[in-house]
Amino acid sequence: SFFVLQAAGLMHIQMYFWKGFGTPTLWNVKTNAGVYAVMGVQLFGIVFLLTASFALDHFHLFGLSQGFGIDINKALRLNASDHPDSLVRRWHYALVAHPLMTGLMIAFWATPKMTGSHLLFASINTLYI
Repeated sequence: SFFVLQAAGLMHIQMYFWKGFGTPTLWNVKTNAGVYAVMGVQLFGIVFLLTASFALDHFHLFGLSQGFGIDINKALRLNASDHPDSLVRRWHYALVAHPLMTGLMIAFWATPKMTGSHLLFASINTLYI
């Protein structure tokens, strides 16, 4: 939909033009094991987000089904039910109500170095979500 395209575009613009400003560091993980652990949590959030889009109907969400004129999820036997308007209750949606937004929030907050400007960025996006 147009809203999804607009929201994604605005988030990309915000991330591209974001400039950090001189703020104190709130936390800084210095050990290699700690950095890898936090980055692993961040990667988990991103993978959680992407795989949740497949549970919802990744191809329809990004307009591929409409563009090609076929139901790719049906062809791949990924349909949630026989009723296209029913709620999805599988995979990530069995765990949380909004897995796409949960993945984004995990990715925003899991950082080895949290500065004031990153805190502002994560807070603004959390409030948006």
